[in-house]
Amino acid sequence: MESTHALPGEDGMSLADKVFTVLKQEILSLGIKPREYLVIREVAARYGISPTPVREAFIRLEREGWLRIDGRRGAQVLLPSSQTLLDIVETEAVLEAHTASRAAANATADQLHALAEILAAADAALEAGQYDRCRDLGDQFHGQLYAIAGNRYLRDIILALEEQIMRIRTLLWNVDEAPVVDSARQHHEILEALQRHDPEAAHRAMYHHTIWYEKKLVATLEFM
Repeated sequence: MESTHALPGEDGMSLADKVFTVLKQEILSLGIKPREYLVIREVAARYGISPTPVREAFIRLEREGWLRIDGRRGAQVLLPSSQTLLDIVETEAVLEAHTASRAAANATADQLHALAEILAAADAALEAGQYDRCRDLGDQFHGQLYAIAGNRYLRDIILALEEQIMRIRTLLWNVDEAPVVDSARQHHEILEALQRHDPEAAHRAMYHHTIWYEKKLVATLEFM
């Protein structure tokens, strides 16, 4: 496998951190495929570094569930099991729903206006067939909700869970257009609950929004 990412240039990062970052990016972008094997000496040679930081990066990637280290063959990129992904999806849905509930209680008029502008731009992108931009704006919508909810730890945990799901989304979106129309409609339902300052309705709308398609993704794993 040829690298598609150079090592980051940040001076504050150790070599192990840089290798961890670039390998994780490659796994997420499918530059490194699920079930592919990585060999420490080959990765070290690719970046012109010693094996030690690569070994440290492998250990961290294994701890976070991206690799399984095999002393004989190197490390294999993992495709999470269906049950693992269902557990992640359900956990993410609970946390996202709680975030929406907090946002419904906390949102100011200016914040609600900013959310509405994001969704208006997403609608325009959808109408123009700009699906990637529509998805990006949807991500901005969620990002604003995290800020309004005001809990940094919730945001960090949700984003870590989202990374695991993104690998499966990417695999499936290569063969099936993601339901951006349904997703955009659900964003408006969430916004309406926020505008009414109705935490319970926001919680219900966000829980459904988070879990409905993710479960569809997980159900396809047995065919991959």
